[in-house]
Amino acid sequence: MFLKRLAPRSLYARFLLIIIIPTVLAQVLTTYIFYERHWRSVTRNASASLAGEISYVINTMEKTPPKQLPALFKNVQDFLKLEVTFRDNSVPLGTIGKPSKRFHYFESSLKEYLDYPFYTVDMAQTSEILLVVTIPDGKLLVNVPRKRLVSPTTYIFIMWMIGGSVILLTVAILFLRNQLRAIVRLAEAANKFGRGEPVDFKPYGATEVRQAAHAFIEMKERINRHIKQRTEMLAGVSHDLRTPLTRMKLELAMMEKTETIAALERDVIEMEYMVEGYLNFVRGGADEKTEHTQLSTMIKLVTDAYTLDHDRIDTNLKDDIVLPLRRSGFRRALTNLIDNALRHAEKVSISSKLQKNHWMLYIDDNGNGIPEDKRESVFAPFVRLDESRNLDTGGVGLGLTIASDIIHAHGGKIILGDSPMGGLRVTISLPL
Repeated sequence: MFLKRLAPRSLYARFLLIIIIPTVLAQVLTTYIFYERHWRSVTRNASASLAGEISYVINTMEKTPPKQLPALFKNVQDFLKLEVTFRDNSVPLGTIGKPSKRFHYFESSLKEYLDYPFYTVDMAQTSEILLVVTIPDGKLLVNVPRKRLVSPTTYIFIMWMIGGSVILLTVAILFLRNQLRAIVRLAEAANKFGRGEPVDFKPYGATEVRQAAHAFIEMKERINRHIKQRTEMLAGVSHDLRTPLTRMKLELAMMEKTETIAALERDVIEMEYMVEGYLNFVRGGADEKTEHTQLSTMIKLVTDAYTLDHDRIDTNLKDDIVLPLRRSGFRRALTNLIDNALRHAEKVSISSKLQKNHWMLYIDDNGNGIPEDKRESVFAPFVRLDESRNLDTGGVGLGLTIASDIIHAHGGKIILGDSPMGGLRVTISLPL
């Protein structure tokens, strides 16, 4: 569970970890083995060899007359590449730097070969190491080239190893991005289809991605075919009902007016109203093309149509957002929701705000609200509440159903809740 919480969410980041972590571990392991088995061994051998040479120089110096010391030091510099200087106790040494503890292998070897006290100074400005040995007659100063102890090829090897890994990782990441692009396109196509937008997607990429893409296309075609068949069938049934209803109206109009005939006429009118509502429901606006629409302008056009109830509607739209919408369908959804609010409340408030990656629209009223246990059921077709509040008084129970279908077709959500005004709050959430 702990590792799951630490794991990144995106597939790209997870693939990066799969590539980078083994590479870094391999580099660390290789560097450690190289350092332990090669670099330390080479450094120890170089330190022991250099310490032996310095011990030989000191032993030879002790047996050499003072007048022959310059010649000895010259031979040491020519053959051993060590610059040796002797300072007797009468000559002050001066400031040469602080003792260094960096070269512990060298110092350990010197302790094995020398019987005199000594210390080392790291002369970084000259790329040398100064060894100061205190002998009975004075101090012996030995300038040791740093490369005698530290091999520059060691760092070159490590830098090349790291540089090569960076180049390989860069190439791998470029190929990875190219492979993931097909998955990203597939996700974008699925997201567009969920919002009801037209999807023009051609499968490409790896075999598995192509299989998923073909499965998505087949699913999309099956869904569209099912929706089209359902719409055509239900629209045809509803349309065919108009003819007998019209004939019944004409026959009733020619009959003698009685209470029974009047009741039948009211039933026929109600059936016509139901058929019209049913046609609007199955029509749905799925074939309408999306257009980039200014939401504040759209809402203003809808509210301006309520000339008789304009004083009952208060709008507070803070953000002017443009989204791809099916204008007629979205206008129908807003109209249904506002009609429902005005039918059951005295005041209606419409407001909006941005929340993360979504545009939120709130339609509040001061009516009686809807019981919490019935808020989900009111979106089902032909559901009419008889208790507390009837959302579709005078209708057939399709107002909220049509609005919900249209909002979901845009990839959004519609939620019913409690309003700060005391009634019902309808929340519409659309992705940006």
